[in-house]
Amino acid sequence: MAAWAWYSPGAIGIDRKLKSATQVAAWAPDPTKVGRYGVARKRWTPEEDQIVRVHSIAEAAKLLGRTEQSVNLRRWRLRNAASESGTRSGPMSRGISSGYEGIPAQGVPIGGLRPVDP
Repeated sequence: MAAWAWYSPGAIGIDRKLKSATQVAAWAPDPTKVGRYGVARKRWTPEEDQIVRVHSIAEAAKLLGRTEQSVNLRRWRLRNAASESGTRSGPMSRGISSGYEGIPAQGVPIGGLRPVDP
């Protein structure tokens, strides 16, 4: 059965596929275009984080030489990192029940869900 399903070495197109696969495996991105979309990634420094916290998004972007979208996302991440390090936010932390007992933080327990007795 395996011999029937497998291509024979002389099958039409095998050489073309091998050549294409070799070209794809040898491909490397243009070294002048580092990172995604040709933009080099820059790490955020604590000084830059302080600028993001103190200034408006437009001012911070101009001062740092970054896009407003980048500054806005960094501000969001800083705000959420601060809230995660303190108290947890979410429905379970606010005393809202899912209506089921035994739900771990990561999802549904292996044995399934059990309704909470009223």
